[in-house]
Amino acid sequence: MRAPTIYVTWLKTERHQAPIPIREVAEALGVEPGSIDPYALDASKPTGALLELLTGNENDDSHLHGDRREIVRVQPGPAPRTVDALLGAADELLDGEHATTGLSDAGRLLEELVAAVRASERAA
Repeated sequence: MRAPTIYVTWLKTERHQAPIPIREVAEALGVEPGSIDPYALDASKPTGALLELLTGNENDDSHLHGDRREIVRVQPGPAPRTVDALLGAADELLDGEHATTGLSDAGRLLEELVAAVRASERAA
């Protein structure tokens, strides 16, 4: 029997560090090199040309091997079917088999199992 599941969504963040000429960073930001405050870039979310510049500098040498994972969403997986739902599905299968080809060996076994489960429910 399979265990219930949940759906987990997470982000994997790789950390990179590389020397990038300030002239290239300034060009990506559209500013003069002398006006860049490196500390103002700290913890910012790069976009556009700056993101492309950083991505272009990612390689095995720049990877700091401090990958971080952050779970951003969790939701329940499909709920397991109840005994009543399973018995109903079994009845539908058996009705279909009776109407078409008659019961196979597996069908007869399923019919016995359904009858035994219902009998035990009535006895309880």
